[in-house]
Amino acid sequence: MSPTTAQRSRGAARNRTSEASRLEPSQIIAARDLLERAEVRLRESDIVTDPTDEFSALYQAALRGAGAALAVAERPTRRRGSRSAWSRLPHALPEMAGWATYFAGLSRLRADAEAGIRAVDSAQIDELRANGRFVRLTSAGLKESHPHDIQMTVEAPNYSSRR
Repeated sequence: MSPTTAQRSRGAARNRTSEASRLEPSQIIAARDLLERAEVRLRESDIVTDPTDEFSALYQAALRGAGAALAVAERPTRRRGSRSAWSRLPHALPEMAGWATYFAGLSRLRADAEAGIRAVDSAQIDELRANGRFVRLTSAGLKESHPHDIQMTVEAPNYSSRR
């Protein structure tokens, strides 16, 4: 009997959880920074008045959320060429493939709207705002997989335990 999609996703999540203890502190720092920047863009989307700016802020918040997820899910390597976060996300985190497909579909609309080629309507903004929970999901996932037993190997230069 072959495993279901849910079983494969749970297995992948368990593997990532066990790999979480092997995360580099720089990966966690990068992910947190991206999530903070995503939250800033979400807050900005609440105060802008131009629909294109609002749509762009919401999209960029989601993109930063994807970047945060990739920061902890992918091993740091040199990448050749330019691959979007939306094309990398399903490979790194199969359970987020649906989100990646959804946001990849909005990439052209965002680019066209920012270039003034197409207008963004309120229904599209409302749908994207409703899907802003993606950022909260990636944030919750980072907190869940954060290794609590990281030991610093280098002491901070402004702190010394020897006094």
